[in-house]
Amino acid sequence: MRNARERGDPRKFATAYSLTGWWRQGHAMAAAQWNSQYVANHLLQATAGFRPTLDATGGPNGGPCLTGDGTDDLMQAAFTQAQPETVYAVAKMAAGTTGTLFDGATSNAMRLARSSATELFMYAGTQQFTPATQTPTAWHIYRADFSAATSLLDVDGTNVIAANVGAASAGGLTLFSMGGAGFDFSATSFAEVVMFAASVPAYVDTRLRARLRSMMGIA
Repeated sequence: MRNARERGDPRKFATAYSLTGWWRQGHAMAAAQWNSQYVANHLLQATAGFRPTLDATGGPNGGPCLTGDGTDDLMQAAFTQAQPETVYAVAKMAAGTTGTLFDGATSNAMRLARSSATELFMYAGTQQFTPATQTPTAWHIYRADFSAATSLLDVDGTNVIAANVGAASAGGLTLFSMGGAGFDFSATSFAEVVMFAASVPAYVDTRLRARLRSMMGIA
């Protein structure tokens, strides 16, 4: 177990694949600010009424998570970020909810959203849908690679989208909502997020997911 966690530490790939943020479960994790453990691209929300809720034991394996209300909550970090870009997110959604899990700092720049209980989509200038057979209320490891014509989405290691989603530059990260001022909010819970300014190769993906599975208890 320890070996998988050590081998999959995102910092091992920070230089080769440009790690731009690691918002780690339990690391400086608060409703107003979730600090990145690598590079100071911290997720912020200055307005109290727009902050998610910190649940100290509601995450995988009884750890903490941040949960949006699906109405107006969002957290955001603006930083230099252009394609290719890969986001790993350990997340779940409340029963019956739809909306955007995450996006870039500007709207529709790096967007992963659920349009219905059975459909996910990616958008960075071109919208690509997929039937979503996974139970949205369970914790999943989402890997979204935004790389124009070679973009892809995996859920728990299973590929569900491989298509051109457009070439917009993210310019950062927004959780619980579309980027910019916020829209299409979702009642999503996040336990951990990792972001690279690159498409990561298969061996790196295998190690990163093995670490997350071990830490979060996700099959």
